Order: sequence, then structure tokens, then C-alpha cells
Amino acid sequence: MTSIQATRAFFLTGLLLGTCVAAAEAPARPDEVPLEAFVSGNEFNSLRISPGGSYYAVSVPQEKETVLLMLHAADLKRAGHVKFDEEAHVVGHRWVNDRQLVFNVATQSGRLAQPRVNSMLYLTEAEAGKVRPATQQMVWLHDTLRDSEHHVLVGHLGTAGAPGVSRMDLRNGRVEINKVGGPPIAGPDYFTDPAGNLRLAVGYRNNEMFPGLYRRSDEGEWLLVHSANETRRGVGVLGFSADGGTAYVVIEETEGPDGIYALDLSGGELTLVHRDPRVDPAGTLVSPIDGSLLAVRFYDGRPKLWELQPDAAPLVQLRSIRKAFPGSLVLPTSYTRDGKQGIYLVSSDTDPGQYFHVDHASGQARFVVALSRQLPPALMSPSEPIRLSARDGLELDGLLTRPVSAKGKPAPLVVLPHGGPIGVHDAWGFDPEVQMLASRGFAVLQVNFRGSGNRGKSFRERGHGEYGHGMINDLEDATRWALAQGVTEPGRICVYGASYGAYAAMMLLARNPELFACGVGNVGVYDIRRMIAYDSLGSRSGKAFYAEVMEGVEPDSISPVKLAGAIRAPVLLGAGDRDRVAPPEQTRWMAKALRDAGVPVEEKIYLREEHGNFLTENRLDWARRLVAFLERHIGDTAASADTAKPSPDHAVHFRQPAPAGAGGP
Repeated sequence: MTSIQATRAFFLTGLLLGTCVAAAEAPARPDEVPLEAFVSGNEFNSLRISPGGSYYAVSVPQEKETVLLMLHAADLKRAGHVKFDEEAHVVGHRWVNDRQLVFNVATQSGRLAQPRVNSMLYLTEAEAGKVRPATQQMVWLHDTLRDSEHHVLVGHLGTAGAPGVSRMDLRNGRVEINKVGGPPIAGPDYFTDPAGNLRLAVGYRNNEMFPGLYRRSDEGEWLLVHSANETRRGVGVLGFSADGGTAYVVIEETEGPDGIYALDLSGGELTLVHRDPRVDPAGTLVSPIDGSLLAVRFYDGRPKLWELQPDAAPLVQLRSIRKAFPGSLVLPTSYTRDGKQGIYLVSSDTDPGQYFHVDHASGQARFVVALSRQLPPALMSPSEPIRLSARDGLELDGLLTRPVSAKGKPAPLVVLPHGGPIGVHDAWGFDPEVQMLASRGFAVLQVNFRGSGNRGKSFRERGHGEYGHGMINDLEDATRWALAQGVTEPGRICVYGASYGAYAAMMLLARNPELFACGVGNVGVYDIRRMIAYDSLGSRSGKAFYAEVMEGVEPDSISPVKLAGAIRAPVLLGAGDRDRVAPPEQTRWMAKALRDAGVPVEEKIYLREEHGNFLTENRLDWARRLVAFLERHIGDTAASADTAKPSPDHAVHFRQPAPAGAGGP
């Protein structure tokens, strides 16, 4: 294939209702894109082509339900759909043969807004639209079997409660229990080779804190390959060779990024085959023809591939397709059984994503559907990868998004620390919240401070003991770097984060009152001593985690509630009243400490929400509050860049009473 010709076939939401829906008038400027467009989520998700190439299946998410829509691939006419009478969301659909799909259902339960996936696996036909349980047992889809039309592999709980993997007959729902015993470990994750044979398991034994990797020998015995508990080097499985003789695993190194190893499944030998100089493996590409591992994806600024089989047809085709979409991330999401046709998701920092149907023989790429038609890529702002040095010389990386409306001039800046924080990182790609802020004229700075993921074990462990010190210093250093680069101007900087990012925001306000004009925290933790007690209650892993990452740290010295007196800038706080990760009491304690210190604070507790808002009305309400708060304090309409402590008489309080019976840590 030498080129890709992109031709567009218009996909209308009206297919779901059998009517045509007119597209809304396109906005002409970034600030004309409504806030609703950034918080309402995708219009379509998970487009997959059937193994025979005759059908598409795509999910259509709405707030109270998610519909599964099946289309004829040739003309996009509706073949069938799955829509439950009660409020239910179809999730995780997969084609299991040319005409059948399996999926799970998530439903809202009790006082929580976020739906929960139930334990039933469902089966439907592409055209009949009838739905039935795939089996009466509690199972989950482990994998499809490319050589069997009527069978899939399912995970299930055995009689002793231990998970297993077995074949299920789609015709009658019978689960043919695998007689192969599992390894002597708790909670194993199983891995099967392209032929469906059980080959590897990752799990814990004897109350270990870290898992081990086990292989099943040719004689059926489970043998330990690598113990993370003994080496303190984590392990994961990437894929297999076509013949099932070799597995590819990722193992942490003592220094630097993780390595990719080839594991001989007969002899058990491990051989290092690739290690990126800067970053860890982030994703895989598997052959649609033989199920073998083709390539591994990395994020070093922008995404890149390490090709294990560079001459394989799917990789040759992918390279050709990528040339037609320069500057984009091109990911195959599904193929026909023979690999001659594929569905590709094309996305970027300014494009949430578009699905294309590629005929590899003709070189034709047909546009099928965009994830969101409400977010025109031409009006979004590019996110540039950055690198800088912390005060101790440690190299940091991250992303800088400058609003297109600024035209290269200094703009008000939002510093946006990620959550986690250990092992989490910000990666290049489309971020609706970042784009929302940029559309309103704000530059956005994201920094992968020490302790973040993607840079290996040693970089991650640099965050241990540095929750309120080194990590915060890194964010301050990056902010001053942005000032020196002319990204923004003094007095026009705000810090905003969620979860750990909310904690970091308050710490930055307390440690650098002259640097920030305002701060925002959502679903945050602000009293570390109380949080340690809450997380560690009855949890050996929670106690061990805090003992390691908080070693030598006095909790009150890094708790924003104890440092509120040093904060001078106004604050906006948000939380969910059902949050069990960062209980809403944490937000109430922080708000009280700020009020007692005379700091203006706005507070909003959302009912029925957990660790982040699920309901669109609440996401929109938070977006409006956030943008209005930023515009008042660092926007073009801000009356002054003075960050001195305002009068407490100007405090505005948005507060709802806690529901009856709501407890704290």
C-alpha cells in the first residue's frame, strides 16, 4: 500500500432513531465552543469491525444509558441495536464471531451516581437484536478464540474462590472447566498464548506485598520466573510469539526505564531484547492474523513504536497510514479475521479522535465517525512536550499548552499537577479539560514531577518521602521556568489540581504565596495524618504503602490544613459527598482552616458523586465555577494582579449539608 485516500461517509446520530439530525452551526473561535462540549464526553466509543467485515459495532454513550449500535459496514445502515428498558450502560463489547457479540452491563445502584458493572456476560446477534445471558454463571470475557467460531475463553471463580480460565460454548453457555490447576498464588492474573493455552500467571503467595511471575512448564508444573517481592522489581506481561514458545514481559530495572525481556517458555530463560533510554513501555500492538506481539508503544514526549516484527504486514500497513496523518497518533482498534481490513483511531493533542475504515488492499481509508463533533480540531490548542531541570539537576518533562488566541504572547497560566501521584504521569494526547482552559485563553502547564510514572523505578521512587517537599519543589521550579520562558507574567498564575493535584495546589499556595494569584482543589486530601489513619485502617497494604512513601516525614508539616495561615490567595474547593478515596470531610476541614485564616474560599460538595463527578450537570457546574473563578483572578478581566491577602468579607461560600449518616475518616 503506497497511499491512503480519505473519503468521508457521514455518520448521523439519527441512525439510532431512524431519523436525520442536523449538525449544529460550527463555532468560529475557541471561546465560542460551549463548555458543555468539553464535559459531555464522547458521542461515540469503541467502534469495532466484525471478523468477517460485514458489520460495525459502536457504543453510543448518554448520561442515563449507553446503547450498542450495529451497522452494515457497506452503507452504515442500522442492522440492530441493544437498548435496555431500565437505566443501563452497555460496556466492553467484543465480536466473538461474524454475527455475535458479547458485552457487560453497568447500572446505577443506591445513592451513587457512577454506574457499576455487574457480573453477567451477555450475548447478542448483529441483526436480530435479541439479548440473552451468555451463561448463567458469573464469568468475564478473557479472550476470543480466532480458530473457533463457537467458543471463547472466560474467567471465572472456582469452587474455592480462586479464579480460573476456561472455554465457554456460545451455543449453550456451558463453561468447560479447565482441569489445569493454577499456581499456588492468590488473585492470579492469567495469560494465554495465541492458541488459547494457559501459559503465564502473575499473583501473590504467602501474603507477599509484591507479585511474582509464574510459567506453566510443558509438564504442567507452575514455576516461578521472577519474584517482585524478592527483587523489588515489578513485572508485567506484554504478549507472545505466534507459536507460543516465547513470551514478552516487562521488568523494572534498578536504575532507568523498564526493560522488555523475551521469556523462553520451555526453559524459563529471560533475555533483554529492548530498553528505551528514557521511558517505559506504554502499550502493545498485536497481530490480527496470528495473535503475536508486533510492537510496543512508548511516550517520550510524543508517542513512538519499537517494532519487534518490522516486516510484518500490519506494521508495514500502519507505517503507510501514519504518513497520511502526520502529527497524529494512529492506533488500530480491530481487524477482520484475515487482516485485510481494519478500523483505525486517529487522534492527536487537538483531535479527540476519528475512526477510519482502511482497506489494506486498495489503500482506501473511509471516514466512519468522530468521537466528538463538538470539538473542532482547528479551534483546539497544541500541547508541546517540554523538558526542564529541577533545582537539584533532575530532568523533568511535561506538556505546555499555549492558547491559540494568545498568538505567542504571554497568557494567564494554570499549573495543572496530576493526581496519583506515585506512578501516574501526563502523556501527550487530547485532554478535554486542558483544551477547555485553553479555549478560554489560559495556558496550561503539566509537569511529571519526581515520583511520576513512565520514567522507571528509580524516578518513581524519588517521590518517596517527597510528597510535600521534592514534588512541590519540582512544580514550583517548572512554574518559574514558564515565567522565564515568557509563557506568562507575574500575578497571572493559578494552580489547579484534582486528588493529589489538589493537595499539591494548596501546598504551592502555602509555600509560594507570592507566586500564585489563586488556587483550586478538587476531590483533594489536605490533612495527611487523618488520611494515613483512614487509608491504613484494617489494610496491611495501606500501612505498608504509607510506611514506604512517607518514611521520615512528619505528617502535620506537609498538611495544608496546618499551613492555611501561610496562604494569601483565594481558593476554590470541590468534592463528592460519596468519595471514599478523598472523603469530603477533607475538603470541609480545608475550607474551615482557610476561613479561620481569613482566606476567601468557595466550596462546593456534589451529592451522589465520588472521586470525580460523573453526572454531566455536575461536571458542567464545576467547569463553570472553575472558569469563572480563573477569569476573576487571572483572566483579562481581573482588576488587579495583586496577590496580597484579600478581605475575608469577600469570601463566597457554596456549601451543601452532608447527607444523613455521612461519615468521616
